[in-house]
Amino acid sequence: KIQGFSNTFYGWGGEDDDLYNRLIAHNLTIERYPGNIARYKMLKHDAVEENPDLKEMMEKSEGDKLLNEGLDTIKYKLKKITQLPLYTKIQVKLPVPPKKRKKGWLESMKKNIDDAQNKLANSLAEKLQEFSEDIFNPEDNTVKIYY
Repeated sequence: KIQGFSNTFYGWGGEDDDLYNRLIAHNLTIERYPGNIARYKMLKHDAVEENPDLKEMMEKSEGDKLLNEGLDTIKYKLKKITQLPLYTKIQVKLPVPPKKRKKGWLESMKKNIDDAQNKLANSLAEKLQEFSEDIFNPEDNTVKIYY
């Protein structure tokens, strides 16, 4: 019904959020059992570089533009099937990630402006934090006046 994971995600990030969006789009819910009944553990994996197109991919996911791809549309080459006592291991070769779309000058400028705004906002938040810690230090009994 939800087609599994999207075939569009490469690199790190977003595939779990996309799967959640697919569940919501099909009116399915996730049940999280209490810790005394079920526990979840992340699988160990090597560090992978974050997908540079993650923001764009998440916008597509949230806009339901990826709902028609998944198990029915995946392309792969079967490499090996191994029957094991508890499961069958199927190894496949996936296609290489699609080539990056070259961004136009307007998109590049918007990204640079967004990055600058985020950097400025983070810098301002850090300075405000330092300033408030300096003024409201309960262990310091002196009054500080700033001009």
